[in-house]
Amino acid sequence: MILRLKKYGFLFALIAATILCRAWNLGSESIYGDEGYSIYYSQQHLSELVPFFLKDQNPPLHMVLLHFWMKLFGVSDVSAKAMSVFFSVLAAIVLYAFSRKHLNKAATILVSLLFLLSNAQQFYATEVRTYALIQFLCICSFYVFFRLIKSAGKSDLFLLLIINLLLLFSHYLSVFIFVVQFLCCFFFLKQNKKGVVFYFVSQALALIAFIPWLRIMLGNIPKTGSFWNQAPGLDELRWHIHIINGNEGLFYVFSAIVICSLIISLLNKKFHFYSEEFQWKYYVVFLLLYILPVLLDFIVAQYTPVFLSRYILYSTFGLFLLVAYTISCLNTTPILKAITFVPLLYLLIVSFEVKQEREDNWKALVPMIKAEQSSHSVIFISASYKYKEFAFYYDRDAFKDYTKTLERLAAKRVYCSPKDDPFSWDKLNLDTISKIIYVQSHSQFQDPEGKIREDIISHGFKRCDLYQEKNGAYSVFIRDSMDCQQFASSEADTLMCAPSATINQGNPFGAGYTVKLKDLKTTEKIMVSALVSGEKENESRLVFSVERKDKVLIRQEIPLAESRAYRQAKEKIYGSFVIPSGLSPDAELKIYFWNPGTVDVKVEEACYVMRR
Repeated sequence: MILRLKKYGFLFALIAATILCRAWNLGSESIYGDEGYSIYYSQQHLSELVPFFLKDQNPPLHMVLLHFWMKLFGVSDVSAKAMSVFFSVLAAIVLYAFSRKHLNKAATILVSLLFLLSNAQQFYATEVRTYALIQFLCICSFYVFFRLIKSAGKSDLFLLLIINLLLLFSHYLSVFIFVVQFLCCFFFLKQNKKGVVFYFVSQALALIAFIPWLRIMLGNIPKTGSFWNQAPGLDELRWHIHIINGNEGLFYVFSAIVICSLIISLLNKKFHFYSEEFQWKYYVVFLLLYILPVLLDFIVAQYTPVFLSRYILYSTFGLFLLVAYTISCLNTTPILKAITFVPLLYLLIVSFEVKQEREDNWKALVPMIKAEQSSHSVIFISASYKYKEFAFYYDRDAFKDYTKTLERLAAKRVYCSPKDDPFSWDKLNLDTISKIIYVQSHSQFQDPEGKIREDIISHGFKRCDLYQEKNGAYSVFIRDSMDCQQFASSEADTLMCAPSATINQGNPFGAGYTVKLKDLKTTEKIMVSALVSGEKENESRLVFSVERKDKVLIRQEIPLAESRAYRQAKEKIYGSFVIPSGLSPDAELKIYFWNPGTVDVKVEEACYVMRR
């Protein structure tokens, strides 16, 4: 028992640490982006999904697996995200097994730590999409690939066929794994010709098996101009490489390690920098797995817009294996190898974020919107396709009743389309409505010119509140004849007003207010009103920032251009900020107006109200 614990102790600790990190924030995370899309369709009967799969831009494997997973564990955000966590943990185990079998003990420990502390892997480990599944299948594919070309087992031939076919049905861009393996198999030709032949047979069978689906894939490939994404440039290339590395700083560190390792590898024959166990074939495999998918995807994306960090996430396995393998093979003592790795480990730890920020927080946003609702109010949602995430937290029964979701939302005066839909809001008699709650997420894609907001205002409404958190926001519009000063209600706890200020490049900050969270007592929401004047086109913003010891914990920016109707040169604008729970009472809340642009903006009568 003791010997087993000693042998597998690190593996058990790794599994526990991976589960702990990946599932740490699972209960509080909100679904966002395409996660609502995945859950919404995966809950449907498989027979109903077949026509959907034939028209979808993504292959069906993840949704099929999620369908059965939710049959077992229910339709909830936690259960859906847990499946991705499950595959991420499995990926960590297979990565450990791969390194243990094909590399060495030191490389096994190092690569396991690199995977565990990867911000990119942490982010997608809880996303209800196919990316955690791809990580698992990718490392499984290379585990079997190495075994096949070294030992030429028939069972591995068929196992690699199945795994790589599953990869294609998980995401089409995993085809770059085929390219890497194809190029690398030639390095092993002298070592085991039979294994290489078995590899070719395996991949030929996989491609033949995929041919019936090829027509469907080609028919659904997004084209430039018909898809929200665009052909990437060098800035996008650099940005997404930074993301898969963890951040910009880690990108430079990893790049330095890769470049140094390449130089050392080229000089190794003469100077023996590496120990005798180092195999250049392994090094090249890992290098190609890191670099080639990124470059190939970038090239392909010039013709069809499919370049995003999540599509090339599996290339991090190449990076982590390369770094771990080169350090573990250095021709020096174990202590010096550890000293070499410690600075990188330190950077990974201080850069690692267990709680990853998402672009939307529907779990927090929807209850606030429901609290704003009244008998004479309606809710508009833009972009229209975001109704899935909204319905998930607004009315779970309506979400599950997927054939009538829009109808059930409309019955509760929630509308997701401005026109040309059975439940669009253009059919409403706005004369009977006193309040409109306009929910925005991805509206920059569906309504980039703000026509919906202008249409609301043109019907005799004015904006009285704007709450914005990253990509999610809602605005409260009421009748022109009504009073926006909700601040005078009995709920108001404290009213603070700041002196007038003109903000510009020379004096970019003004009309501010700072308070410690412990002094706010039971305050839950900060509401701001101000009289703003200046040119329509300006870069000024209302900023809410929670900071502690010079570290920004939360920052929310509301562009003043988004808060104005531009009916007149001087306007009253409104904004709000909800204070999250769990923040240190010693942290400071800073509220101020900021103008990084060249146009003068004058802020008067800036008042801050703390509401319980």
